[in-house]
Amino acid sequence: VRKMENIKKVQNDNVPLLLQPCGFLFFLGAALRRAMFSSKKPSCLIFPPAPNKDNAEAVIVLHGLGRTAMSMLIPAMRLRANGYTVFLLDYPSSNADIRQHANTLAGLIKIIKTQNKFKKINFLAHSLGCIIIRAAFANFAEIMPDGRTVMIAPPNRGSRTASRAAKIPFLRKIL
Repeated sequence: VRKMENIKKVQNDNVPLLLQPCGFLFFLGAALRRAMFSSKKPSCLIFPPAPNKDNAEAVIVLHGLGRTAMSMLIPAMRLRANGYTVFLLDYPSSNADIRQHANTLAGLIKIIKTQNKFKKINFLAHSLGCIIIRAAFANFAEIMPDGRTVMIAPPNRGSRTASRAAKIPFLRKIL
């Protein structure tokens, strides 16, 4: 288990982003803190590639609506085991709109690109994360990387369940 390195708070276009290099145990602690204190700020947990597996590519992983980065932990760990540096983006999916989340993603991409150590930056996203990636490509095309994008269950035609839930007043606030 790798010890936590310096925690850097980075301001980019007024979007606070907390970058935390970590190992598995630290991730569990961060997830528990987030659940206990319900952070409304986006954060990014960085998993360096497994020893002797570095392939100079990065993958940004995004979760879906109502989830946390914990829901994407298994694919993130498998990517890490295959030599990718994994940036597990955790964002409060119901506390901001898609444009704000896309702005956060663009800020993360700018930070990763300034490190200038990755040949490719790829994406793995589930549900709402897919929409955020699309919004980032639409609004920040000039900074978006050339890597691959894997979308798991993108809501291409919207979600029937979300449309129904939006009609219920107290659920509208959650969505």
